[in-house]
Amino acid sequence: MKRTTNPIPKRPVLALCLTASASLLTGCFSSPKPPTFKVVDVAVTDRSAEGLVVTITVEGTNPNKDPIPLDDVSYSLNLEGRPPLSTTRYAGAELPAHGTRLVRLPIALPVSASAPEPTAQSDYRFSATMLYRVPGSIAEFFFDTGVRRPSVGFAESGTMDFSGAR
Repeated sequence: MKRTTNPIPKRPVLALCLTASASLLTGCFSSPKPPTFKVVDVAVTDRSAEGLVVTITVEGTNPNKDPIPLDDVSYSLNLEGRPPLSTTRYAGAELPAHGTRLVRLPIALPVSASAPEPTAQSDYRFSATMLYRVPGSIAEFFFDTGVRRPSVGFAESGTMDFSGAR
């Protein structure tokens, strides 16, 4: 009986298959670069007898080739001499591919006898955590089931002028 030999050695083929499988899996589970955020403005945008609305304008930048939908954002504003104010809301925005977008985050500053309306400059500290969605059906499934909910945190400190708030 004549013995035939396989012209393709088994070890290099196995190595090639393993490398291709690893590359495929890495592509399926790799994440795009996270977006970045920076505060570009903090201003009083509304006023009533009950209080003020301070709006923090944030610029989001997407370094990726695909748009990134923004989900919930939790943020807080600490003003000198006042209790911290915190809220969570749906961002309702999408960062365009390789682009930027402004996101406005309002927060109510109640006015009372014990906490009168600020009338001068006040130091503030703003911090936030933005949830975002990674494109792709597997990533969306992980987000919806709570397995992986990517987020990015950012903060800003400065001085806000309330003298023109009236």
